Amino acid sequence: MFISFLKTKLRFFSITICFLAGTAGIFSVQITEESTRRTMEAGHEFIKYIDICVTNFGSKEDIDKFHKANEHYYNAALLNLRNQYSEAYQELNKSLEILKYLYSDILQKKYLEDAKKILDKTAIAILYSNDIQAKYYLKLGYRNYELARQLQVQGYNFNKYLFSQKIKYFIQGIESARLAKKYAILALIESNISIFEKDEYRKRSFDETYAKQEIEKISNFEKVENDLRNLIFKKLINNDNQLFLHHYDNYKIYFKDKESAIKESAKRLKSKNTADNSKQPNNQTPAKPQKTPAAKPNQTKPNK
Repeated sequence: MFISFLKTKLRFFSITICFLAGTAGIFSVQITEESTRRTMEAGHEFIKYIDICVTNFGSKEDIDKFHKANEHYYNAALLNLRNQYSEAYQELNKSLEILKYLYSDILQKKYLEDAKKILDKTAIAILYSNDIQAKYYLKLGYRNYELARQLQVQGYNFNKYLFSQKIKYFIQGIESARLAKKYAILALIESNISIFEKDEYRKRSFDETYAKQEIEKISNFEKVENDLRNLIFKKLINNDNQLFLHHYDNYKIYFKDKESAIKESAKRLKSKNTADNSKQPNNQTPAKPQKTPAAKPNQTKPNK
């Protein structure tokens, strides 16, 4: 009885091992030129996207992480040109792993926390006001903040080895947090503009109403920036939360005189390559010139 039970268990384990051995080839990743190219394109987009985030809000530690990720991507590009796809794929994974942590930290510590601060401060200012439009903007802001927070949790809890998928969740979270800050700034502006300055309540003359006027071409970015400057100039709001910095980042623009993190990383890589080239010994030593014996003058013996 015991022997038959043991044989049944052994047969079961042998079938399981054969099944796993057969399916190992199916689930294994085959590194080819095409798979490396797709991963490099995704890595390039991830580095390009977070460049503005790190430039505007990143600390020195964030910039160092960004540089390490960019350096691994640079090494992968060189290996890919040499047709060393396996080594290039490994460097790309190192780059994506660093970017995964960088995206998570930036989203949590910069975007979510700052969006919550701006929304809460705006809510206190318009809580007892009768401005329906400002309250509507505020509701939209909190809705997008909650969506960004959920996306951050989903990305954090996703499979830790699928770097690209986790980063995509974090990118969606950053977009939602930016939208939340946009609505918070719009609510702040709407609640502080007097009713006579709003377009829907402003008095218009007959010519303005019926004549065809040339519409002044001004972007939403410029309009919001002008409104913020006017409100700060009138001392209706203060710039405690660095509203202009958040406003620039909401539209994916580098703030003022800040240098791009990609440019700074390129300078580091260039200086490192120059230092590495200078350290390499020069194996080709110049040949020493051979001394040619001087020609002796012809000495003719005098005739006796």
